[in-house]
Amino acid sequence: MLSIEPMLNHVVPLMLVIFRLAGLFIFSPMLAGLGVTRQIKVLLAVSLGLSVYVSAPTAVQTMPSADLISLVPMIAGELLIGVVVGLIALVPLVSLNLAGMILGQQMGLGVARVFNPAAGSDSSIIGQLLFFLGLWGFIAMGGFEWLFISVADTFARVPVGSVLMTDAPLDLLVAVVTSGFDLALRVAAPVLSAVLLETLATGFVMKTMPQLNILSVGFPIKIALGLIVLGSSLLAISQAADDEMAQVLRAVGDWTSSLGTQAGGVNDG
Repeated sequence: MLSIEPMLNHVVPLMLVIFRLAGLFIFSPMLAGLGVTRQIKVLLAVSLGLSVYVSAPTAVQTMPSADLISLVPMIAGELLIGVVVGLIALVPLVSLNLAGMILGQQMGLGVARVFNPAAGSDSSIIGQLLFFLGLWGFIAMGGFEWLFISVADTFARVPVGSVLMTDAPLDLLVAVVTSGFDLALRVAAPVLSAVLLETLATGFVMKTMPQLNILSVGFPIKIALGLIVLGSSLLAISQAADDEMAQVLRAVGDWTSSLGTQAGGVNDG
């Protein structure tokens, strides 16, 4: 009679592998959006987990000694890797959305908001334009492949069940968020400067010619000027966003590599 015990020994390691990859679907660009249903996310996570598990080292396929209580922190630790990788990759796109929101408010388009299915929330028109501009660049540079490869490579260095919540790279997250705010300000700076000059000019005209209804003239000029400056700076914005995302993806690779070194040092000790 065939025994199913050898198959049962692979249930827990396979589940931990799937959870490590499933963390990508929580914050990763586009994968975490409402456009991808939960059923598809689960199916993709299971499919990727199976494909990675069959080619993973023997140490990954070894049943970790754990009961139901100790299994919960193991699952949390596995999710941590995918969540951190996806969250770091999402920050530049959120920064572009933030820059667009600032521009929309200053240009007088704050009321014009649309639903962004990739972000799962409302966003300004300019913010959505910049968000998808960054998303296209992310896809073009192979961002999704980079994220999956970064997580898949951790199985060769970090055995399943050995990741702790204390391994979260808080310093890296703070640095990436800080760099994201810097990106948002750099993207918004040209339009904000043009809008500031337009506001000063219209204020001067209003003081010198009070009979002119500046409110009916100033808003269209502000919107048109903002769109012209934004259109002329799209190439520079795209280059700045690509550079930021490239740095973020390199930071993801560096963190996963250091995580393997730290985990290996702990295991050797």
